[in-house]
Amino acid sequence: MKIGFYPRLAWSGISKNKELYIPYLLTGMGMVMMHYIVSYLYTSNLLATARGGSIVAMLMGLGVL
Repeated sequence: MKIGFYPRLAWSGISKNKELYIPYLLTGMGMVMMHYIVSYLYTSNLLATARGGSIVAMLMGLGVL
């Protein structure tokens, strides 16, 4: 078998089903962005100094870990 067969087969499957892959990739990127935002807020000193910030930081820590 040729080595180039499988990448072409995979690419043709992705291009035929792009209406499924595009929302999946966008959702994955959104989840990664939300993870970094929450982890930044969890470690932020600015949030810790706000009123009730320690509680919010503790709850965000549950989402990060």
